[in-house]
Amino acid sequence: MLHALLLGAALALQPSAPQPAPQVSIKPPEAGSVVVFNKAQANGMLFRPGDAAASATVAVGDGPHEVAISGGRAVVSNYGGPKPGSTLTVIDLKSFHPVKTISLGDYRRPHGLAFFKDGRHVLVTAEVNQSLIQVNVDTGEVVKAWETGQHGSHMVVLSPDEKTAYVTNVGSGSVTIIDLAASGPDAATTITTAPGAEGLALSPDGGELWVANNKSDSISILDTKAKAVTATMACEKYPLRVAFTPDGKHVLAAASASGDIIVYDAATRKELRRIATLPQEGADHDPLPPEGPFKDSPVPIGIAITPDGGRAYTACTATGTVAYIDLSSWTVTSHLRAGKAPDGIGLVPGV
Repeated sequence: MLHALLLGAALALQPSAPQPAPQVSIKPPEAGSVVVFNKAQANGMLFRPGDAAASATVAVGDGPHEVAISGGRAVVSNYGGPKPGSTLTVIDLKSFHPVKTISLGDYRRPHGLAFFKDGRHVLVTAEVNQSLIQVNVDTGEVVKAWETGQHGSHMVVLSPDEKTAYVTNVGSGSVTIIDLAASGPDAATTITTAPGAEGLALSPDGGELWVANNKSDSISILDTKAKAVTATMACEKYPLRVAFTPDGKHVLAAASASGDIIVYDAATRKELRRIATLPQEGADHDPLPPEGPFKDSPVPIGIAITPDGGRAYTACTATGTVAYIDLSSWTVTSHLRAGKAPDGIGLVPGV
């Protein structure tokens, strides 16, 4: 069952309806507060800096998988459970309450998200439709769509100049590069990476795209100008997410089957260290039943890094925790107590 969660299904663990959020007043979140969304509970949690326990909980749609944050609001993709999801939840971060639900109509299994700099438009992958769509968050309108023609179009990142989007296709083992100014088949170029292409991260200068291939235990590196894979390196075991530090010097990869965050030197592409994310014995956590290759792992997935590059947080699906990593010492210093199957994670800017 855990394997289904990792691949985006989470069918048996998820409730049919969102859990109600407690109606409590909260202090406005400070910059650097963490939000994490629990796939098996249809809710999200807010952690203020320095707090080990959530200060607020918010109900969202069924199977929340990813979150994108801009200014004072967050958008969450409601992937669904046995029935494919087709909505986004918009959350006001100051009150940490939902302000609207956006229907995506025929677009189903929304997953990856990326905000434009205007804070009004967001890119969303729609797996069932093999598409990437652009949504106006203010009006709720799907304003544009591009077909990938690939299976499991899953995660998306936006280039610094906002002219290009990169989409990983888990089922096809590929990356689709989309010219956002174009339309029709000429807008998309697809490059094969390796089976299980899922997590992806763009270097701060936009020159390199790192792609985590979970079924291949590898990372592919693409030259974005040449639109070609220039290197492939081993990354054990079952890498699901990758993230650049803000200075571009390091890349963090979530090795979900081993439970490690792997740190790479971005320039040399050498593995520097592995950081274990398993909570210490006796720590407060909410584990899922062990399964398959993830039997002894906390299953780290989502990664969020602070803008100053000092800290990283990773959502550990199997243990119901968030590991807090000090990037100066490269150690896990504490664990936040999340809910069932946390995955999507983000940092709150000043609101």
